[in-house]
Amino acid sequence: MAETSKMAASEVAAEHATEAHAPYLKVWAALAVLTVIEYYYASTFKDFFIILLGGLLFWAVIKAGLVGWYFMHLKFEGNWVYILIIPAFVFATILVLALCPDMAMKPETEENPGGDSVYVLPARELAGTFNLPRVA
Repeated sequence: MAETSKMAASEVAAEHATEAHAPYLKVWAALAVLTVIEYYYASTFKDFFIILLGGLLFWAVIKAGLVGWYFMHLKFEGNWVYILIIPAFVFATILVLALCPDMAMKPETEENPGGDSVYVLPARELAGTFNLPRVA
């Protein structure tokens, strides 16, 4: 059987001091502030798509890092865990690149004549939209 021993009060206090939990409310507040920053960033750069996309991805990576570091307790893991990020990144890249041809080379079907992705209103609905005389 395993031996159990009682620890002195000072030993318990020292152990609790070294294994203190993350400041969850501070991290939550930081995530809330970053979300507000993202909102105003998106409203400011809504007309510049590339700048908008790059900035929002930047803020999302920071927020994901905070969540992983504190709420998923990655800060207490060994360095081997970070090696797992590399295959995940490679597989995610392969998946995105594998789906690109499907989006770019949409086949022509009855629902999608000419390969257009824009929905064209029939003449009856179009006439009703602009209060024009209806077409028979």
